[in-house]
Order: sequence, then C-alpha cells, then structure tokens
Amino acid sequence: MAIRPVFTKIIWDSISQLDVSLENKSTWTGSFVQDESNAGNGGDGYANLTIDSSSTWIVDGDSTLSSFNLQREPLQMRMATPLPSKAQLKKRYLSFTAISYA
Repeated sequence: MAIRPVFTKIIWDSISQLDVSLENKSTWTGSFVQDESNAGNGGDGYANLTIDSSSTWIVDGDSTLSSFNLQREPLQMRMATPLPSKAQLKKRYLSFTAISYA
C-alpha cells in the first residue's frame, strides 16, 4: 500500500534534522521553507532531500535545502500547475537553493 504525503510545505530551521526521500515512483508536490523564527539560538540543523530515479518532486514554491541528491540525470524542473496563489502567478520564477547537490 502506498502512503500519500499530506504535507505540501515542509518548514525547517537550524534546529531541525530532516532526511526526506522520494522512492518507488512517488510524486510529491510541495516546497521546503527555511524559517528561523522559532529556532532560538540555532544549531546545526539541516534538510536533505533524496529523489530516486523513478520519483518526482513538483516544486510549488521557493525552496531551500541543505543537500539535494538526485539519483538520475538530467535534472528536470517544472512548476506545479496550477500555481497555488495569485501572488505566485505574478512571479516569473521560483527560487531553489541547495547548499550541496549530488
């Protein structure tokens, strides 16, 4: 039985330790948002994403990751359709930041 993710936005900060994997033909529409408003003094937090060769991430908002591991070539990016808000419809692009990419 496949488990369908319900989160469309994963919020993380410098005290989070997230390792997220998309595997076995899974598709997730969402974004990773770094928000330090509740991190206190901070720490060595991270948000890592691994996508296997059969899975897809449809980015629907600006996203920041510590590490991005894509187990296929080439990197294919497309925006979610329809975009979730009128504000995003006015944007010409989404921002994607990864500190490391493999």
